[in-house]
Amino acid sequence: MNLDVGLMILGVAVLLLVIFCIPVLVNLWRAVQNVAVTLETLNANLPAILKNLEEISTNINNSTSAVTILVTA
Repeated sequence: MNLDVGLMILGVAVLLLVIFCIPVLVNLWRAVQNVAVTLETLNANLPAILKNLEEISTNINNSTSAVTILVTA
């Protein structure tokens, strides 16, 4: 009799755990889908972003060189 009650309690505990985990898993699935969309967007825009960064660094290097020439002259 005690084994039956223990197994019943264990079964109910597992069932409750599964029921409480379902919303967490649904939210996790939605978050993964949002991350996938964000990653696709970033991969699509990354070449343009890198080109802009390259132009910015080139402009900074040119400005630094110009200021260095003016200071040393």
